Amino acid sequence: VGGGKVLQVVAFESASTASTNSTSTESDTGLTVTITPSATSSKVLLYVSHPHIYTDVQANRLHLYLYQDSTKITSMERFGELATGQHAFSMLRLFTTNTTSAVTWKTTMKLQTGNIGYANLYGALMSMVAIEIGVQI
Repeated sequence: VGGGKVLQVVAFESASTASTNSTSTESDTGLTVTITPSATSSKVLLYVSHPHIYTDVQANRLHLYLYQDSTKITSMERFGELATGQHAFSMLRLFTTNTTSAVTWKTTMKLQTGNIGYANLYGALMSMVAIEIGVQI
């Protein structure tokens, strides 16, 4: 197996604020990206950045979730446990999509405890970038 090359890059950035007051229903953060791989053998490197996650008091917990299409991929849990209730989150993950159809990733959020939680409260630039990498065999 050899190296690869970047085939395409799709990025989404937003300075919008999203909030939730639900402990039972997930809410969209507004962060989403869609890429259509050019080959089934391609990999997609996904970068996610939520620069300012906030809960109303330090003991509250806000959960972030990453979806690929309708499948929950991972849970980034328990933000808000530090003294300020404010956090930044970023991740980098490599996916094998095995498709040439459009693939969409998005993040959602839900409170575990507390009254309100925010993604991007002060308008920092949150972003999601999908990078298709062609794999040489």
